[in-house]
Amino acid sequence: MLAQRLRERGITVNAFNPGLMPGTGLARDAGPVLQLLWRTVARALVVLPPVNTARASGRNLAWLLTAPELANVTGAYFEGRHPAGSSLASHHAEANHALYQRSLRLIDAAGRG
Repeated sequence: MLAQRLRERGITVNAFNPGLMPGTGLARDAGPVLQLLWRTVARALVVLPPVNTARASGRNLAWLLTAPELANVTGAYFEGRHPAGSSLASHHAEANHALYQRSLRLIDAAGRG
């Protein structure tokens, strides 16, 4: 919804999934066993496609923000550098509208606080 509203102003809005990133503190609130697994085994998983280092995800995000070929792409969902289909729920117009309206109210409330 935001992408549609800002398109006429020349502003692009896209979603980005950085993938699973071991070493970023994601499991900091987990129990000790899961934290140990996350610090050891999970770091070895970066050889798998949906798992990235923070550096690789950062490079992918920078590409999404600066690639000339994406200058007019808006309303898309990217997994790393690849356009992907978003969830079925993300296409539910009524839920999108409700989320957008709620977001506006929260932004307004934060501005008054």
